[in-house]
Amino acid sequence: MYYMETFQVMNEELIGIASDFGLVFLGTRSAGEAFVKKHQINKIINKENQIFQELNEWLDAYEKQEPRPRLFKLELMQEVTIFQKEVWRAMEEIPYGASCSYQDIAKKIKNPRAVQAVGTAIGKNPWLLLVPCHRVLRKTDEIGGFSAVLDLKRKLLAHEKINFVENIGDR
Repeated sequence: MYYMETFQVMNEELIGIASDFGLVFLGTRSAGEAFVKKHQINKIINKENQIFQELNEWLDAYEKQEPRPRLFKLELMQEVTIFQKEVWRAMEEIPYGASCSYQDIAKKIKNPRAVQAVGTAIGKNPWLLLVPCHRVLRKTDEIGGFSAVLDLKRKLLAHEKINFVENIGDR
């Protein structure tokens, strides 16, 4: 059984998708639709459940700049590589209000030459905000890319008071 709920974060609509075992997705509506199609999820119930209640409380605390640990389980819907899991774990360790570079992540997972692969793994993160891919910047502090809307990344970084510069090509 799958459940779906809509959440407002930083005046942006995010979609949460959960199973009976954990949260499988949190992201933009378009990314959520693609996720449902990719995983051939045929039946989704729009109904509250414990995971969404806890997620909503977590998101409210985030917006109030009162970060706290996540108490609900994240569930993987897809086969992922050990490398992707390592990248996502490394991102989970980036504290609220801090940032790091793609290169920092590559070094942390002891694969310092895999910077581009780190970027690819970050782009496949199915849990926007919870696994904080928005805190990863280029080593020049340029904003870099974002699997969701880049304007949302700007809002999240500003909300956490993380300094960044626009991408040189975007100026």
